[in-house]
Amino acid sequence: MKIYLTKEGHSKLLGKHKKELKNLKQIRKEKSISWSDDGDGIHDNPIYHTFKEKESVQLSNIDKINQILSNAIIIDCDNRNTTEVSICSIVECEVTSLKNKSAKRIFFEIVGFDESDLKNNKISYNSPVGKCLMGLKKGDIKEIDLPIDKFTYKIVQFFNDWTEIKK
Repeated sequence: MKIYLTKEGHSKLLGKHKKELKNLKQIRKEKSISWSDDGDGIHDNPIYHTFKEKESVQLSNIDKINQILSNAIIIDCDNRNTTEVSICSIVECEVTSLKNKSAKRIFFEIVGFDESDLKNNKISYNSPVGKCLMGLKKGDIKEIDLPIDKFTYKIVQFFNDWTEIKK
């Protein structure tokens, strides 16, 4: 399965990977100390088994990150697509609730896998809204059925950079 990451997202994931490896090293050290102190018996050494379980969880986390990194395609956001919604696009949408007919303008940046940051208006290409917006062009309208309501998203404008947006 192909997974798309922005350069920024890839860098953050590498940092997380490094941190997880450091945590694993510490867990193994503590597990070794608990083994030395009290041996292996489950009843004799519950602390050892706690660290063994933590090690297993940590290895699982690292494996997930390794899977993402090994399947990742890194997207360069220096040359944003300003004609069609794609990863790295910064787009202005007119979002209309079909329930109460209210509309508002929202700015989004489409980012890579698991890079969503709603506080900074970043939505992942694989999120429900991101999936529906991908490939749309200026003026295109798409209806999106979300659990809270049905909405129409109209692509109003593309931007090369967040500094172009006048709020």
